[in-house]
Amino acid sequence: MFENGTSAEGKLGRFDKYDSGGTFYIQTNNENAEGTTFRTILRGCSRFNELLELYLTVDVLANTAPAFTTDPETSWTMSIGDVIEYKLPNIEDDEDNDDIEVYIQPMENQ
Repeated sequence: MFENGTSAEGKLGRFDKYDSGGTFYIQTNNENAEGTTFRTILRGCSRFNELLELYLTVDVLANTAPAFTTDPETSWTMSIGDVIEYKLPNIEDDEDNDDIEVYIQPMENQ
């Protein structure tokens, strides 16, 4: 449970030991939390059943979704047998922290 009383159940984040000597990434979907600081306590047990506590100050930063730098072209006029090669626009992620995936599929009756 967070210090403010909200539930901390489920997958909240991850620890990356190679990022700046060790970085905890804690995820929130609360847009109102952006720009605030929370005191967070991580509790766990050692393999010897000793209680371990880590007190953290968490700064909630912005996290925007990746987006195309320009709108992709979405319609073409084609004839049977035509082949079109199209390069998607570049994609930007302001925080550079997302694994970007693009899915393309045909539209029915189009």
